[in-house]
Amino acid sequence: MNPQQSATPRAQDVKVDRSGNANEKALASITVASRIPEFWADQTRLWFVRFEATVENQKLSDAAKQDLVITKLSKTAIEQVSDLLLAPPETRKYKTLKERLLEVFEESESRRLLKLIGEMELGISVHHTCYGACVSWLGRECLMRP
Repeated sequence: MNPQQSATPRAQDVKVDRSGNANEKALASITVASRIPEFWADQTRLWFVRFEATVENQKLSDAAKQDLVITKLSKTAIEQVSDLLLAPPETRKYKTLKERLLEVFEESESRRLLKLIGEMELGISVHHTCYGACVSWLGRECLMRP
């Protein structure tokens, strides 16, 4: 599938029969797709929780779920998984795409710990920088007074 194309039907694609009834399956697909938010790169795991809750009762195939996910990805996200889109696996398409997106966008526990330590170090360096600025502006004697 071309990442630029929409995998879900659009309102103008819904066929209406002679009696005025629309294709219920196409309408259901539009409704489901409209309830799925754009991909949250900063909250990937939570986005998948929401996605799966939305499509749970839809009885969608693996490929249909993959296509729905693709329609919600940003250009940046598509670039990160372009190899899977251009040459999708034979089986487990949705699960493979989900695993890759989680791997790329979700911070591991160790990465979060390193980020926290970095922020703590930044806090210390900011403190020292401010102290140095105060000393140069007020003089060391002013800071030493009780």
